[in-house]
Amino acid sequence: MVSEGLCQVLWVFYLKFISKDTFYFLWFAVALNVLTVIAVYWIPESPRYLYGINNLDKCRETLIYIAEKNGVRDYEPA
Repeated sequence: MVSEGLCQVLWVFYLKFISKDTFYFLWFAVALNVLTVIAVYWIPESPRYLYGINNLDKCRETLIYIAEKNGVRDYEPA
């Protein structure tokens, strides 16, 4: 959703100030969406969602991953 919103903002800026030709901007928008799809692969699922669907093992793994990325040392899930 962020990628789509950013494309719309950039679309207006590009057409207003840079060029009246949309061909290159369309390819840029497609590339940005493909990049977003690839990047989403590494984003973990929300622990709240995983807890809500009772997937506790995956929830524990996600919390450990988030703790590591936030610089928490010696994190032991209870």
